[in-house]
Amino acid sequence: MKMQQGFSIIELMVVIAIIGVLASIAYPIYTDYTTRAKVSDAIQLMAGLKTPLVEYQLTWGIWPPLSSLPGTKNSGVYTSYVETGTIDDNLYYIQATMRTSAGPNLAGKQVRNVYNYERRLWDCTTDGIPAGQEINSVYLPSNCR
Repeated sequence: MKMQQGFSIIELMVVIAIIGVLASIAYPIYTDYTTRAKVSDAIQLMAGLKTPLVEYQLTWGIWPPLSSLPGTKNSGVYTSYVETGTIDDNLYYIQATMRTSAGPNLAGKQVRNVYNYERRLWDCTTDGIPAGQEINSVYLPSNCR
């Protein structure tokens, strides 16, 4: 009697089905992970501006425009631009806007850091950003939610 060698077509189809199920589970997790990484590009870009901005404010008593800070970077791979501004003339913020290359979940969306004068810390938030333009909290780091 001849011994069977190799796999039957049924066994191969079962393996392919299992791989398909695993891929369908892994793909959404992977895309969320890459989206979060793109948001961290904006967060890190703003982090590099915090110290020079506060130093300028403590030295001169006013918040500077970004153009007055030499050597600072105000755009990134997935960040279209970073801007600064004030809310009601007493809260200063840094705001990042995502590029269209960041993907459909992030294109044109924004996140901001607001300086807290009492604690002398920056608070990462989406508060104050117009509805529909804020980054979904699912993609933000835990300190920004």
